[in-house]
Amino acid sequence: MRRFYVLLLCLSLCAVVAVALDQKCSMLGRDGAFLFPTKYDGPPMKPDPPLVDCTEYNDNACCTSEQTQVFKDNFVRAITTFFRCPACLNNMKKMWCAYTCSPYQANFVRVTGVKPNTTTPHGYEIVATKVFTTTPDWADGFYASCGDNPFAGGAKVSTFIQDAPSFLSLLSTGMSGLTVTEAPMGLSQDLVPVAP
Repeated sequence: MRRFYVLLLCLSLCAVVAVALDQKCSMLGRDGAFLFPTKYDGPPMKPDPPLVDCTEYNDNACCTSEQTQVFKDNFVRAITTFFRCPACLNNMKKMWCAYTCSPYQANFVRVTGVKPNTTTPHGYEIVATKVFTTTPDWADGFYASCGDNPFAGGAKVSTFIQDAPSFLSLLSTGMSGLTVTEAPMGLSQDLVPVAP
């Protein structure tokens, strides 16, 4: 009888997770000469041609092959900065791939603004601002994986970035003087508490 309740509990949790997370995009890849993602409120698609990076999303994605090529080219900066810590690099790549390509993107990335009076050749609006939502536990784990990494002349990241929100802020909005679109991720973040 106890196994039945455990099985029932597992099936119930699976049903809740399946209902809670819809496969839906909030953004899609670049369109033509425009360098920024476009607003897209729709289902993920099978990339054609296949993705050159973030290939775990090749069956169903909210990104394009061109977008992942740009990501792959730009990720070299992260590698040169965090090369001493494979766990940090792995977590950073997984975060950026999920942010860009996950078929569940609309569940944690919300477009909050588009560039006024600007559309792409196919009529899409260009994303200007967006919010990346995560839990404090996830943010703390990500920060912990990078905190001991030597950075800026040999000092550990944790020496000058004190906590997870500050670390995500640096990745999101960059150093002072950068606009949001010039920052590594170009977004603001919300840390969402997990319900008890």
